[in-house]
Amino acid sequence: MITFDIHAEELDQHKFNDEGYSTMIGHTCLDSTETDLQTRPLRISPSSSTSSSAVEDDHAVLVAKKADGLSCSTQNDNDLLCVPLEDDFVDSLCWSNDPGHLALETYFDPKKPSLAGDFQVDGLRPVIREDHDRHRFILMDNKNRFYVWTEWDGRLFWVRHAEIEHLTTVEEKVEFILGTLGYLEVEPVYHTKHPADDPELETIRKAFPKYRI
Repeated sequence: MITFDIHAEELDQHKFNDEGYSTMIGHTCLDSTETDLQTRPLRISPSSSTSSSAVEDDHAVLVAKKADGLSCSTQNDNDLLCVPLEDDFVDSLCWSNDPGHLALETYFDPKKPSLAGDFQVDGLRPVIREDHDRHRFILMDNKNRFYVWTEWDGRLFWVRHAEIEHLTTVEEKVEFILGTLGYLEVEPVYHTKHPADDPELETIRKAFPKYRI
């Protein structure tokens, strides 16, 4: 299992409320425009919308990208170590889609302990990575479900279907996620259970507040 340590200097960046949650202001950008995020609750621990497969048709033929000895492209989309994006779209982001920046060997190498194995999510792989502050990732799995993962605390959140089901391409979904960070509706993914497979999820959400990050 991969564990994540929070160092003292990182804790200094947070303000804690009475319930042990921290508040932290971050930011993201798209088309070189910075967007202030709402305060997000995070549990600090010392360690720690399914779309049609046709969505990926545009990525069936890929140009190989090398990083840390690992390739972003294979013969099978479900074996990709990372998700390539259209060059014009990548150029508009301040997050990185460069395989050399996606920590492939550290977190996503199928021959080593990885996030996919840790959370039991088949094909979990990076799309883009934030290169400052918390080093957040946007990830995708073999069922074309999207996630937000923060490297420094190790928490994984699934982006609910309803948030992005009206969009078709990977680029459109990534753009939506980036543009709504701060109030994006998500569900936490646990090491033994995926929220998309929980038949009680909607009942729970009627009784308890929704997760937003």
